[in-house]
Amino acid sequence: MTNEEFQRLILEKLNSLDGRLENVEKDLREFNKMVDPIHEQTAELTEFKSEISYKLDEIMENYKSFNEIIEEHEIAIRSLRRMSI
Repeated sequence: MTNEEFQRLILEKLNSLDGRLENVEKDLREFNKMVDPIHEQTAELTEFKSEISYKLDEIMENYKSFNEIIEEHEIAIRSLRRMSI
């Protein structure tokens, strides 16, 4: 193999690598375009989860309060029943 043939072969390989590298860069740009909306949606879902968690905690506290009130009323009702007998 002559020096010129070797250089031509190397040039062909480099051109081939350049083309493949351009394709990889293009794919990476497209991938990044797809990832950005995923990050945004993840942030929205995280915020939604926090809101739901807060509301659920509030509902649980209200449930405990309602149970206490119902217990007090149940006791009062039973006491009134005994008095009327």
